[in-house]
Order: sequence, then C-alpha cells, then structure tokens
Amino acid sequence: MEPFPRPLLAEMVSDAVPGSLLLAVRHLPEGSSALARELIVSSATGEQRRLILRCFTTGWQGSPQSKVERESLVLSTLIGSGLPVPQAVFSDPQGRWLGVPAIMQTRLPGRVWWPRAASRSGAIAMGRVLAAIHSWPKPPGLPSARGWVQWTIGHERSRAGWADHPQAAAIEEAIVPALGRVLRRRHVLSHGDFNAGNVLWLRGELSGVLDWEAAESAPPAADVGACRFDLAVTIGTAASDAFVEGYGTGDRDLWFWELLTALKFISFYQEWLAVWHRFGLPQLDRRTVRRRIDEAIADALRRAA
Repeated sequence: MEPFPRPLLAEMVSDAVPGSLLLAVRHLPEGSSALARELIVSSATGEQRRLILRCFTTGWQGSPQSKVERESLVLSTLIGSGLPVPQAVFSDPQGRWLGVPAIMQTRLPGRVWWPRAASRSGAIAMGRVLAAIHSWPKPPGLPSARGWVQWTIGHERSRAGWADHPQAAAIEEAIVPALGRVLRRRHVLSHGDFNAGNVLWLRGELSGVLDWEAAESAPPAADVGACRFDLAVTIGTAASDAFVEGYGTGDRDLWFWELLTALKFISFYQEWLAVWHRFGLPQLDRRTVRRRIDEAIADALRRAA
C-alpha cells in the first residue's frame, strides 16, 4: 500500500514549489537507504519537471532528521561546483508533511547500473569525480567521521554483526591503535557512502552522484578506501584498482578504511544482495560475496602490517 496518499503529495508539492501541480507519482527501484518516488510536476508556465522525493525512516548512519539536514546542506554547498549532483528543491527534516523526514530534489539523467563500474573507464570515471568532490570546499556543520568509526568498533549493536567473523580480532587489533592517527589527517567534504550504487550512468558516461545523506567531514581515504573495498567485493580487484588510479593518488591509510568497511559488509552483505541483483549483478551469491570479503580483508591486513 502506498504510504503517502497522492492528495497529500500534491499539497506538499504546491507548498514547496508555488504554482506547481503534481501530475504523476512513479515508484523507483529501491536501494537500501531511503523510500524514493519520482514526482512529475508542472510549473505555473506549464513546463514539466521530474523531481525525486526521498523519505528516511531508519537510523542507519545517522537519524532520519540528520540525513535530510546533511543532504540539504551538501547539495546547497555544491551549487555552482559543476559536479553532477541534484539540486535540493525542498526539505522537511522534522517530517511535518509526511510524518517522516524527507527531501525533494531534481532528478538527474541516467540510472544506477553496477556493470558500468566494472569497466576500466567506468571505474576511472568514479575515481575522478570523487577527487573533484574532495577538492570542493567543505561546508561547516558536517559531523566528523569519528562518530561512526567509534560506533562501528565499539557499540554493542554494531559488534553483534561482525564479532563472530574469523578475522574480527585481527581487524580490531589493526584498527584500534591507528584510529587517533588516521582521524587526525586533513579532512575534506566526504560523500560518506560513495559506491557504484550511488552513481548514475547515461550512454556509458557518469551522469550523477546521488544519496548524500551520510556526508561528513573525513580524511579523503575514508571514501576512497570504502569504495575500493566495495568494488573489490561486488565486481573485482581490476575495477577497484582502476578506481584508485582514477582518483589520482594512493593513500597509506586505505587499509584502515577498507577494514572498517569490511565490518559493514560482514554485517549486512546478505541484505544487500537483493540491491546488487536489482542493479545489474544477478550473478552474485552469498558464497561468492563472502569469499571476496575474506580475500579483501586479507589484502587489507597485509597492507596494515
């Protein structure tokens, strides 16, 4: 059952974009972070626009309210950057309209398609756009990566997801002594969840970077290491290496962020399988993903040593 009645959405659109009318509501393929709808809207002059409504209900990587606030802040900051990101049209962090925090933004052309990132040119393009993001001035007010890093390592709820892995102790022994040193590195505008699932492609070219609700202040290696690990597991090491090449520089701390990402994968990869299947990787199964996770962990531990 549709959680948001169309008359309510129409009223919200009219309030958010004065003079506009809601023409249609379309479901979008679901990712793992938000409930999304495409809204077809007409302006007072009759011009049609395609907007994306994103609604947050879960507390993963921050409260629903903080996710809307972060995404709105970053998208406003990136206006004029030339980067392929949406433009925020309306935000409701308190959930006054729909009962849940929500943000409305312009729809970018293209679609999420993991196999495009599997090509060398695609992975390089992802690295280059991430480097451009990191070069843009970081807005004040973003939370530090320190919070989620400490939560991932120390919170009982987080530890329950990965503590039984055979390499859990080795990962913790590598991460904990390096934590203070790594987090003191120069911080940049970090996407916070940069991976092939948050990138759009149009006719083979990278056309958009989406889902900024986890944006934060973090060392550059936080995004690079997380995406490198993600690509190694979902696609393979050739793509992960091409991505780092596209970014333009290696970092001695990549292993740290890869191991932190590994803890997330251990906890959630079975839930993420459906998302990977939906966006172009139907061949992935639990055994393959688990093997690749273990291989990527072993590689990161070798570099940590």
